[in-house]
Amino acid sequence: MTSRGDSGEEPEPEGAPALGWIAADVEDEFPELALVTVDVPCRAVRTAPWVVHRLTQLANRMTGAYALRVRTLPVPAAHRAFHRQLGLDPDVDRPPLEEAVFRRLWTGGFVPAGMPADALLIALLETGVGVWAVDAAHVEGELGVRTSTAGETLGVGRAATALGEGELIVADASRPLARLLVPPPATFAVTPDTRRAVLYVLQVPGVPAMAVQEALNTARDLLRIA
Repeated sequence: MTSRGDSGEEPEPEGAPALGWIAADVEDEFPELALVTVDVPCRAVRTAPWVVHRLTQLANRMTGAYALRVRTLPVPAAHRAFHRQLGLDPDVDRPPLEEAVFRRLWTGGFVPAGMPADALLIALLETGVGVWAVDAAHVEGELGVRTSTAGETLGVGRAATALGEGELIVADASRPLARLLVPPPATFAVTPDTRRAVLYVLQVPGVPAMAVQEALNTARDLLRIA
């Protein structure tokens, strides 16, 4: 039996996970790279108390000792290796999980930021895999990974920022939506007016498909019952 929301309306169905496209030149350089996406009902709302409690529990587990060993765990280690492939120093430009753990130690916890942000953070903390979300209304066609071209910008209007030629980006059929491994700009973020979002995960070499699926499932489950 399909459950109903508080309004009594049937919830919109979720899409099935799908593989995004990878541009040929990117695939040549990173043959094991994949982008996994899923379309879900979603809007920006206040974080429920039980989700805040779950964040607090996760924060309590992430002590200094955990921070010292997290980089040696299989999924974070794969992300560190990928950062080096990109020419980044993972001790400076930290992979997503390490950055989240650093922020927890710096601030003393995780301050609730609303949904879907907290759902994505929990998915990251529990699996080591970053999940990002864009408002589906801003997406044309399928998402993929490519390099930016000369003169391209990220965002719309005065909020747009210039992209350097050759940057790795997540894009749709018509424009860039985010830099790789960086949250999309506010222009494309989920808002209270959003009704559907596209969640996406960058599966880097060495990260098993099961971890990617678990990250997406965690985020979807939290958003479904938020």
